[in-house]
Amino acid sequence: MNFCAKCGKELPSQAMYCPYCGAAVQQPARRKNKNTAVLLAVSLSWWTWLYTYKKDAWKFWLGLGLGVASVGLIFAYIIKAFEDAMNLVGLATSGSLSETQLVGSTSGWTNWVTIASVAVFGIWVWSIVDTAVKSSEWYNSYYA
Repeated sequence: MNFCAKCGKELPSQAMYCPYCGAAVQQPARRKNKNTAVLLAVSLSWWTWLYTYKKDAWKFWLGLGLGVASVGLIFAYIIKAFEDAMNLVGLATSGSLSETQLVGSTSGWTNWVTIASVAVFGIWVWSIVDTAVKSSEWYNSYYA
């Protein structure tokens, strides 16, 4: 049950303005929920910090930057491995394939891809832990 802050009369549930005095009805602020934040972190990693962007903007941008860089490295590795595979197919069909060429040039990329994969996983775990350790009161005091 809502009442007008200006005239004190009872208001219809969906009223935007008081039908008696014309004053704008103040909508109650929506609070954030810890369960929602944790579910977002589990399913969307650093995107959960958009839910509490006013307080966690730097975490979102850091996570996004590291995530994009890591995914870029992984895609670059996949493209390089595909190019190497196509070169090996060409060499094999021409009959000039040697044992040293089977090693490929992607072996130097393996360390970078491992680091990128660990970074993506680390950001995901960080987002889950960060949202889970905050108290429910922290989320209740956060207004949208």
